Amino acid sequence: MKVTIDPKCKPCPGVDNILHLAEDVLARNEIVYTVGDLIHNKREIDRLVDMGLEKVSAEFICNYKDDPSKADPYFLIRAHGEAPELIEAARKAKMIILDGTCPIVKHSQDIIDQHARDGWRILIAGKHQHAEVVGLMGYTHGNGAVVSNIKEASSVELESRSLLLAQTTIDPLFYSKIRKKITSRITGLKVIDSTCRFIGNRCKDVENFAQLNDAVIMLGGTNSSNCRLLFKTLRAVNNNSQHIESGASLDYNLLNDAESVGITGGASTPTWQIEELKNFLESTPVPEEDNSPEGLKNTKGGNILWRIWKNQSKTA
Repeated sequence: MKVTIDPKCKPCPGVDNILHLAEDVLARNEIVYTVGDLIHNKREIDRLVDMGLEKVSAEFICNYKDDPSKADPYFLIRAHGEAPELIEAARKAKMIILDGTCPIVKHSQDIIDQHARDGWRILIAGKHQHAEVVGLMGYTHGNGAVVSNIKEASSVELESRSLLLAQTTIDPLFYSKIRKKITSRITGLKVIDSTCRFIGNRCKDVENFAQLNDAVIMLGGTNSSNCRLLFKTLRAVNNNSQHIESGASLDYNLLNDAESVGITGGASTPTWQIEELKNFLESTPVPEEDNSPEGLKNTKGGNILWRIWKNQSKTA
């Protein structure tokens, strides 16, 4: 079995930036707080937590009491950004602000802030509880709404001056549908395409890569919007595709007959995880297909139980 890494697979600049920020300050043994995950990649966050990163709640930041006898802690803003109120709370608590906000998200924040101050109604196409969207809503000055589906696009409150933009990692096709629905309800809707160009280009990359391999593995956080979008693109081209966070989650049934296996990743998948999976595949033989009778299938140790059952049948 030949294992190939997608040559265009790499973390996006925003992810690279925040990981370098985190590693640099943690290497100096500083106290570093962050609200939520810096990026949507559990294994990478676990690695940073092992280095000393402390994940805390927004309430912790807002209620933090400065201790003059200790060095000021750092507040590292995650790549998805944070609401301005939370950043201000950290600043008042005398925390040192490290801004790891993705530049594309930062651009959206600035646009929203400027338009909201000028009296515009802000509409954000995306997921209600997504970290980026929660942060963006903080810049709407109380005059914003999230649109997560066509039904909401049909009923969301509109004003004569309304601005529509998107969560950076949503499906551009979904954004187009939301735009068309809202445009049908109001004339003069101002629309900004704030979807991430990096993700758009990667969709084209994985589509081409998927055609070159018998099976393809998307490695990255299962809670990552960009990984899910890339996997959706991948699966449309190659049915023998799977989305996993590590080699432990591999579905070998999709690899049994594959002569070539490709590995790719999302914008939040570090290179070391890609290399690790390649080494794992090249050093671990694909298990034999599980032909267990129905009562033994999907049981822990199913192959072993099948062999025992088979041997007992022969001696019976």
